[in-house]
Amino acid sequence: MSDVSRRDFLRGATTGAVALGGLSVLTACGGAEGAKPEAESKPEEAKTETKPAEKTETKAAEAEKKVFKQEKFPSAETSPNMNVVTDSETKVGTTYENLLSAIQGETNAKAKYEMYSKIAKDEGFDRAARLFQCTADAEQIHIDLEFDLASKMDSSTKKPEPQLPAEEPTDLNLISGVKGEIYETSDMYPSFIKKAQEEGEKEAVEVFSRAKFAEAYHAERYSGLYAGLGINDENVQYFLCPVCGYIHEGPTDDIEVCPICQAPASSFKAY
Repeated sequence: MSDVSRRDFLRGATTGAVALGGLSVLTACGGAEGAKPEAESKPEEAKTETKPAEKTETKAAEAEKKVFKQEKFPSAETSPNMNVVTDSETKVGTTYENLLSAIQGETNAKAKYEMYSKIAKDEGFDRAARLFQCTADAEQIHIDLEFDLASKMDSSTKKPEPQLPAEEPTDLNLISGVKGEIYETSDMYPSFIKKAQEEGEKEAVEVFSRAKFAEAYHAERYSGLYAGLGINDENVQYFLCPVCGYIHEGPTDDIEVCPICQAPASSFKAY
């Protein structure tokens, strides 16, 4: 489905839901004294007339719940959160060099999160183990996107070996995840996007942007789980967008498409 058709679908679905929600049925009852049979029949007629309205309102509520409300989707050109943090730690080179740096960073993150997932599982934190594995798979999506583009620029491009940190308990691993994702979304990727824009590398801008927006959600998922580690419901599921690496928490009944790339929610992988 194209970007345009998805937007048309969402706009039409939202309009239909609002129209359905606005329907109502007016009822009245009463009668002259002494006309008891007629007066008794009117409440029954009114009750019968309200049933379709009740059903209509229920359908409207269900439709509104399932229609994704976001009308604007993020992009490097329109998003207000593309600024690079003060005192940036990112070394910026050419777009190709930046792709290699991003691939190394994502490769390290993937291996790190897989290690964290095993630690969490061993410690009995099933939800954390699933989130770490989900995020590791998200980083693989970014690795593939960036490596494919780098290979177009230089066919001799090779994937790097991962560098792993020391093992820590799950609570500290979640904080490590938050820090890493915040760095990528607020420093590394905005720096690389700016350089790609300067060099007119539009495909690199898109690849970096999708990863940048996804990393912000990753940081949010880690931070939320850290706050309630060992308390929150272990049955909470995570859903991964296979196109951009966005991670959705909880059921996907409330969305139709990915908030980053507009891939259908039906394509998401559950963890």
